[in-house]
Amino acid sequence: MTEQQAIVHPTLAEKIDRLFTAIRPEGRREYSYEEVSAGIRQRGIAPVSNTTLWELRTGKLDNPKMRTIEALADFFGVPITYFFANEPEAARLYAQLALLPAHQDRDIQRIALRAADLSPDTLKMLGQIVEQVRHLEGIQGGRQGLRQPRVDNDREQQREAEQEETSRGT
Repeated sequence: MTEQQAIVHPTLAEKIDRLFTAIRPEGRREYSYEEVSAGIRQRGIAPVSNTTLWELRTGKLDNPKMRTIEALADFFGVPITYFFANEPEAARLYAQLALLPAHQDRDIQRIALRAADLSPDTLKMLGQIVEQVRHLEGIQGGRQGLRQPRVDNDREQQREAEQEETSRGT
């Protein structure tokens, strides 16, 4: 099987594995089965055992209950359609997950994953909103762009006066 075929038609096990490898707690390795199981339990969704998670991830179990799928979707912050084979968005999201850097901020991952099944018009509108917020926060350029913190006028004028005073040598 070529890499292109794997991306287009991933198995349930491959999709679950991709979630574990791509969506991680900030600054850490991937979630353990225990953490995922406990997180699902805390959300009050159907309990999923560590063993079941391992079986799903390794392909030993390939026909889970719908509540298990719902629990995994909720925990990892992906649309439930991610797990369905015939959903065009599922393959696209699977490929996008591979592009998420493991160290990326969890909040950014959550937003990106939740936006995956929105309509093109809504995505365009969301992009415009993000650009407006970036402008309001003084962020220019791409992800590596310079951030210019907002400072109120009084503080900025005080700092300029101090710099001028220092440059005069007083």
